[in-house]
Amino acid sequence: GRKIVILVFASISLISCDILNVDADREVFADEYNLKSANDTLYSMFGVFSQLQKLSNSYVVLGELRADLMDVTDGSDVYLKEISNWAISSDNKYVAKTKDYYAVINSCNYVINNIDTSVVKGFEKVMYRELAACKAIRAWTYMQLALNYGSVKYYEKPILSLSDAETVQQQSSISFDELAAKLIDD
Repeated sequence: GRKIVILVFASISLISCDILNVDADREVFADEYNLKSANDTLYSMFGVFSQLQKLSNSYVVLGELRADLMDVTDGSDVYLKEISNWAISSDNKYVAKTKDYYAVINSCNYVINNIDTSVVKGFEKVMYRELAACKAIRAWTYMQLALNYGSVKYYEKPILSLSDAETVQQQSSISFDELAAKLIDD
């Protein structure tokens, strides 16, 4: 019985070594992924929602502590007091990091810049809903970022390379009011 188990295990492990070989043809680059089908757009929207979900806990805590219906006490956590007083430090554990907000924005920018809005089903251009959803999510995310940090680096093209990131980093940040005007125009 033991010899059979060892023989089966050995044969399975030797056969499965082929599984570890990675096929480089499976890799997809940004210039090859152009959202020409409904499925591509759907999967991209799932990616946006996945990034957006990372902000949810922070959003709830921030919203509730800034509202009039809830307040902190003397014994409350220091970070919760910061939120309640609108004086958030950079190491506050309840506030999502700026990179999480910009990940959502960048994902939205990718969809907005690559979605094929000419797709027609039943005399209706069906991709406009996804385009509008991405623009709304991007606007909401920018507003949350500006509320939390005071200013933002505003960009509408997806960051796909190091040079794109450096270009955005070199831009001046814009204030909440400047951001609101841009988002209203959009």
